[in-house]
Amino acid sequence: NRALALRALVVDGIIVAWLSPGSELLLPELRNGQYSIAWRDFFGSNLESPRNVTLPARVTLGGLRDNGN
Repeated sequence: NRALALRALVVDGIIVAWLSPGSELLLPELRNGQYSIAWRDFFGSNLESPRNVTLPARVTLGGLRDNGN
């Protein structure tokens, strides 16, 4: 989470983690495959449109993005 505020990581419509600003989290329990990824703020607002990501991958919010993620 390279954003300046707390964000929820939403995978296939389910909040799987809350990330503080500047934090990173590894989710080994997610199997390799394609998922819909989105980020939301504390109030549940969509900050960006969901996008499909094929895991394993690094997914970031805010700042520079690596490899389009």
